[in-house]
Amino acid sequence: MQEVTVHGSHGDFKAKRWFKLEDVTYENTFDTKTKLYWGSIELVSKNIFGKRLTKESLARLGGAFSDENVSIEPIGRDMIKITIEGNNHKAVRKIPKDRDNKIYISLDKTRGHRIVNDKKFGDMNAAKGKGTAVNSVYTMINECQKVSVTYLKGDFIRTKNGHDGYFKYARLGFDGVIDSKLGAKTVQEFISKFGLEEWKKRGVSFQGDFYLNKEKNLEIFNQCIDSLTKERK
Repeated sequence: MQEVTVHGSHGDFKAKRWFKLEDVTYENTFDTKTKLYWGSIELVSKNIFGKRLTKESLARLGGAFSDENVSIEPIGRDMIKITIEGNNHKAVRKIPKDRDNKIYISLDKTRGHRIVNDKKFGDMNAAKGKGTAVNSVYTMINECQKVSVTYLKGDFIRTKNGHDGYFKYARLGFDGVIDSKLGAKTVQEFISKFGLEEWKKRGVSFQGDFYLNKEKNLEIFNQCIDSLTKERK
């Protein structure tokens, strides 16, 4: 198991890497639909980050970690959209700045995969079994440290059809405010009180974030990987 150093306010922490990461292919990085020259994306990345980033770096910021198709396009002058398509999964990421001029990565609406009675469901089995969310978040954390991204943010969904984004990303350390009627004010407070399995049963959709300078987020992320590693043995 390999690690990446993440700098926190009280010292350096290690974010562990679960699976071996494969090389990403970038043949489809240029978006033929928008017909934009790569230079246009470089200029927008300079507006955001203060320097021009390579397409490889932007793909990794989007969470690309294996043999996936990556499409990168600018949205105006101050936002980049990254679309990643792989084995039975598709992810859309956006990189803007917030009101405080902090750079963040938006995961948009993340439904995760469909589960029924705690079992992997249908065609999503292959993508879920490869640890897509874990590897994607790890890749983001690693690359974010190189370009001063402050946090990750997204809407993590639970649907009537059994989609588990609300569970998968809470397990990785994402936190957000929830209805106090559930017995806690935040997702991670609920998990601390009642446990992860109870969140799986009673949890709800939430808007959450993962701050790269908060040790607690990284601690939960590492604990998740340790737990998943034991399950795989």
